[in-house]
Amino acid sequence: MQSAYVLISCNPEDSDQIISAVTNISGLVEAKLVEGPYDIIVKIEADSSEKLKEIISIQLRRVTKIKHTLTLTSMQG
Repeated sequence: MQSAYVLISCNPEDSDQIISAVTNISGLVEAKLVEGPYDIIVKIEADSSEKLKEIISIQLRRVTKIKHTLTLTSMQG
């Protein structure tokens, strides 16, 4: 199982709408509001790194009102 955390930057008034939209993304494990330079963190899991890349680059990028993202891929040891 491959996983990634995606940090999302948005306008504060859009955070609830974005959280609601990302809950429809396949592979989404959790989505939370956070404080700091980013506004939302989501955890996504997939069976392969290719599927994970597809979820992030296609499904997540379709969510409107996201300003910036930073993706952190989990390293398996």
